[in-house]
Order: sequence, then structure tokens, then C-alpha cells
Amino acid sequence: MGTNTVVIQIASSATVAGLLVEPAAIPLPTAGADTIPKTICDGESVSFGNLLLTKPGYYFQSFPRQSGCDSNVVMHLFVNSKPKTTIDTTICEGGNVEGYSTSGFFFDTYKSANGCDSIRQLRLTVLEKPKPHLPNNIGICATDSLILSPGKFDSYLWQNGSSSNVFVAKTTGIYSVVVSNACGTAHVQTTVENGICSTYFPSAFTPNNDRRNDFFKVLTDLKFQDFHLIVFNRWGHPVFESRSSLKGWDGNLNGKEQPPGTYVWKCTYTRSNVSTQLKGTVILIR
Repeated sequence: MGTNTVVIQIASSATVAGLLVEPAAIPLPTAGADTIPKTICDGESVSFGNLLLTKPGYYFQSFPRQSGCDSNVVMHLFVNSKPKTTIDTTICEGGNVEGYSTSGFFFDTYKSANGCDSIRQLRLTVLEKPKPHLPNNIGICATDSLILSPGKFDSYLWQNGSSSNVFVAKTTGIYSVVVSNACGTAHVQTTVENGICSTYFPSAFTPNNDRRNDFFKVLTDLKFQDFHLIVFNRWGHPVFESRSSLKGWDGNLNGKEQPPGTYVWKCTYTRSNVSTQLKGTVILIR
């Protein structure tokens, strides 16, 4: 093997402070080497001899033959990009975009003209149609008032022309509202009746999920300034406590069914600045 000599001629009048010469990382092709084109997609790779190629450019390899003469090959590698599209759109409940009808991110892959996958990202937001809610019937007591709230929407139109998001009812009657959002309008109404205007606690309840007498709670339409109800088992341990007159005991303690039998309850409430304390017993029936 002979000695290689590198001759560098600099044709410039500028001062050269230093010059670094390094061997090429990839050997240079010899004269007469075969050149082959190759195209891949972005993110793919191709093997070429002992190389794994991912970037475009020219690459040279020499492959030995049985005849003893090397085969010299230059690969001209092309890398095509993958087109990416992002669509951000909003539809109403009941509609769809390309078959998608729920909110979320969705990805689809298509073949593009250059043979590489085209990726489409769809960010879809589905708006609900307006669904206002008011109880069918609700009781009211003298000197009390009810705040009717159908939910959160863009606009409101009550039976008296009010456009507030809530309505304060002080007398019996039929109250209605038309609500709207970007997906349409809807109507709901409620009947306000004379309510149960005394405090009554049932003597027994049956928590069997038949929607009848499933909870032990005060039965009244009165509004309280303060309310506190505690239920005790026969050993005097509290099994239920609430500071809302709307919440009742379902017969469970920490998710575990309590045994049937008699329980003691105590309730303290304040109405019209007058405090009252009541006591009694209730039978849990299973």
C-alpha cells in the first residue's frame, strides 16, 4: 500500500492562521461508480451497506464481489415530507365531522401525491343543545321565596319578559322560561304550589331504591336560616349528619348498609330568627 500525499494550494493574499485537514467520514466514490436513486418518507430509514440512512444526500459504498473486484455504488437519497394538517372546528350535538360526533382529538392518515402518508389532526368540540331544568312542581310557604335556575345558557326569556339567568318566585303560579345557546332554543316550565309549611319527620323509611320513602329527611317546603340534623344508632354513635334540609339519610354509613331497627334523631333549625330543637325516633326497614 503506497503513501498518500495531500497537496493544498491557497490562492489568497489573506493571512491563514491555521488549517485542519481530516479524512472524510464516508469514503469518496471512485470513478465509474454506479449511482442509484432512492426515495423514502420522513421518519423512515433505509439500509445501505453498513449505513442506516435517514437524511437526503449522496452516499458511497463499495461491495466486494466473488470475482475479486469491488462493486462501487453511490446512493442518491431523497426524503419526502409527510404533509400535516390541523383542523379545529365546533359542531352542535347530533352533528358529525368525517364520522366523529364527540369532543376530542382525532388523527387520520391518508396517502399523499408523493407516496408518503398525510396526517390530519382534528380537534373537535361538540356543544350541547340547550336542556333547561326546573322541577315539575315545587312548594312555597308564606313569606318565603324560591330561586328558579334552569341552568347556564347564553340567553333567557321568562314568562314576564325578564332576561335574568334566575327568577325569584314569591307566589304560587306557573313559571316558564325559554333559553338559548349556539345550538338552538328550548322551553321549560314549573308549577309553584302551596307547600308543606310545617316541619314533619317520618317515623320510618325503606331505603330500597324504589324511589319511595328511600331517605329519612325533614318533609317541608319551609326555608331555614340554619339547619342541623343528626341520626344516632342504639349505642349513641352518629350514623348521619347534615346541615341541609334537602339532604336525607339513605340508611348507610361510609357506604355500608346499617341494620334495620330504631334510630334516634335530633334536629336544630332557625327560621325567622327563631331557633327550634326537635327530637324523635325513626325505624329503618329493609
